Amino acid sequence: MVFMREKKTRVLACILAALTVMGAHKAAWGQSAEELYKEAVAAYERGQIAQSILLYEQLVKLKPDSVPARTNLGVALAQVGRYREALAQYQEALKRDPRNALVHLDLALALYKQAEFDKAATELEKLREEHPDSQQSLYLLADCYLRLGSHFERRRHCGGKSAYWRSTVRGF
Repeated sequence: MVFMREKKTRVLACILAALTVMGAHKAAWGQSAEELYKEAVAAYERGQIAQSILLYEQLVKLKPDSVPARTNLGVALAQVGRYREALAQYQEALKRDPRNALVHLDLALALYKQAEFDKAATELEKLREEHPDSQQSLYLLADCYLRLGSHFERRRHCGGKSAYWRSTVRGF
């Protein structure tokens, strides 16, 4: 009885996945890039990450220079743990818009989630140079230094700027 229930669940999951893929491809046919983008965003917001990835991939094929499409594709890929692919999308987006702070932050976050703290810190340092008032990048950079054991760098970036870090992070 349990085996039959598990088998039915697997079959239903396969059917649902196939319908999602077919729906994503069907949605891409005959749609403008703008309509495709809206559908991809809507799919992501509904929690249909696999469908949004397929739609963003179609959009990137239609508009390879679209920074928002590449960035959102990277976000969706990172959401499901496909960090290497997400990093590639962020890097392509940065080739087209090298000063885009949001893409630099997304790239740093993907590196951070892979425990590549040195690379994440490098991206965050670039971001801090362009946007020194960004508290999110400050805290994430300080955490990268903490995880790397770089107390000097953590002090240099955070020492006089944040009482929170001085009072809560050991070593200050």
